[in-house]
Amino acid sequence: MNLTQRRSTDRLHWTVIGHSYGSLVTGMAESSQGLDVDETVLVGSPGVGVDHASDLGDGNVWVGLADWDLVGYSGWFGPNPHDRGFGATRFHTGDISGHSSYFNEGSESLRNIGLITAGYLDEVNVNDGLF
Repeated sequence: MNLTQRRSTDRLHWTVIGHSYGSLVTGMAESSQGLDVDETVLVGSPGVGVDHASDLGDGNVWVGLADWDLVGYSGWFGPNPHDRGFGATRFHTGDISGHSSYFNEGSESLRNIGLITAGYLDEVNVNDGLF
């Protein structure tokens, strides 16, 4: 088999990213439509409409929460996915603050989101914090 044939048969690494209300939309799509993704990234999430990361399918679920992100701490749409009991892998967002800074150029948050998206999971700076 040549390289072109091999690449055409390999499955791509799929990632869905949901920020803020988009994380609820992501959760609803995954739990009801069964999106076939490898990675789900949730940032600044007010909840995703399910009680546990395992309710989102078979892929890995990642979550980031910045300091002073009041939307992300709100729990408006279910349990906070950043809480340990939710079952997602939490990643560091670095020194960003507030609700709209997860994709800031040069931030640790954006670096980790990029690593997850590219499939370099062992290089993600994981948060083993207290909550």
